[in-house]
Amino acid sequence: MRSPDPAAEPRRPDHLGRPEEAQDRRDRTDSAHRADPNTPDEPRPDGDPNRSQDQDTAQDQPSGRDPTADPERVQDGAEPDRATDPGPTPDERRDTADAQDADDVTHTFLMVCTEYSPEKGGVVVFNRALAEALADAGHNVIVRIGEDASRYADAQRPNLRIIGPRDLPASPDSRTLLGTADDPDDMPDNVDFVIGHTRFSGPDAAATRDARYPDAKLVHFVHMVPEALGRVKADDDPNDRAAGIVNHAIERDLVAGADLAVGVGPAIAENVREMVEQARAAGGPVATKEVHELIPGMEFVDRRPRSIEGREMKVLLFGRADVGQKGAKEAARVVSMLQAAGRPVQLTVRGVPAKQVVEQQEQLAVVARAEVEVRPFTTDRADLHTDLDDADVMVMTSRAEGFGLTAQEAAGAGVPVVVPSSSGFGRWLGDGFSAANAGPSIVEQGFEDRVPEDRWFEALKNVADNYDDAQERALALQQEFKDQNVTWSGTVESLIDALGRL
Repeated sequence: MRSPDPAAEPRRPDHLGRPEEAQDRRDRTDSAHRADPNTPDEPRPDGDPNRSQDQDTAQDQPSGRDPTADPERVQDGAEPDRATDPGPTPDERRDTADAQDADDVTHTFLMVCTEYSPEKGGVVVFNRALAEALADAGHNVIVRIGEDASRYADAQRPNLRIIGPRDLPASPDSRTLLGTADDPDDMPDNVDFVIGHTRFSGPDAAATRDARYPDAKLVHFVHMVPEALGRVKADDDPNDRAAGIVNHAIERDLVAGADLAVGVGPAIAENVREMVEQARAAGGPVATKEVHELIPGMEFVDRRPRSIEGREMKVLLFGRADVGQKGAKEAARVVSMLQAAGRPVQLTVRGVPAKQVVEQQEQLAVVARAEVEVRPFTTDRADLHTDLDDADVMVMTSRAEGFGLTAQEAAGAGVPVVVPSSSGFGRWLGDGFSAANAGPSIVEQGFEDRVPEDRWFEALKNVADNYDDAQERALALQQEFKDQNVTWSGTVESLIDALGRL
């Protein structure tokens, strides 16, 4: 493990206000464009985030003239014809601002992740959202993935590059192509921060930092509580208990080797702090200067008015029905209890492997004593938005749930949610928002405890009996999220603050 050398430390930026200045530039640029209704939308060109300001000036404004003018007409002394030469498109204007931002800001991030597809779930979508938010804030971002980067050409910007491995085998496995031996030739010369996620890209991020950027700070993100998750999943497969212990040890070492360790939500952040203490107690080197609790940004969606009067209440659960930890059978038993109490309910489960849909649907219907709709796993965001729009309430009956991105997404869409008190999302709701709006969404449940079906029954019966109130609370909670700036912009701001303290 390297020892800190003050002389080798990169210059810490003293202008953290510049991302806001960059946003002001983009806002002024967009306003100027909106004033010209004749400007068409066209694909933006790719840019080079490593160009210097002198190069930008030399290439974009060689003589101080309007860079959108036709050179031949200018040389002839004629003014450009605005009817046929409408000027930069919105994307071109944004890219010009992004190129200027790339020169202004000194934060350069190298983010290591297996893939970049918006169709993937979990860590991949999280990393993509964070990368785009960092770029939006004016920082330089390079995302090193283990797949062909050419498919993401449209996502490239002057200050956001996606780069893949040097050579792709016939059947590539993105998890095995993140190492330095597979790095492409256009890796950045210098970076300030290297980011890795869990055991899947964390080891390669650490190796890349040590081999290529020894003066950069290493940031490691933890997205689950591995040992607890292994114990809970052992109900399905006893081998998962041992796997949880191994995965915990891997994460602990990655956390101890990082300058900043990041836990997604309060439950995971608490576990990360425990890892740091365990590493120190073991007597090994610990580089961790701080543990940062990060709350993912939310996407806010308008909720259409609805009533459940005269029909079944539609209950939605995201998660694999064949994985006991997700609690699909417990949700089905709660539905059975509601049916017996005279509250008609329709349970929908999204996320089952396609080949298991019929089997799981039949099994859950027996448990629920009612028809259950089981939908296959999907990566289509439109399908997920349709699920949320169709749902009256979303439940997360899982155990050892580190955070609960699906519940957060539902809450951002104004859907009433019911979640365990010990989940990361449940803890965040209970600690940070009004009891009147958040309280009825939280069911008291230990982190690894069995699902207390009687408490879940009471919580959902309350929603069914007072649905208008439940929907009003959900919308009020959505407004609280907005008021507290639970956006990716706010998430990046808090992360930059933490990095500034290193």
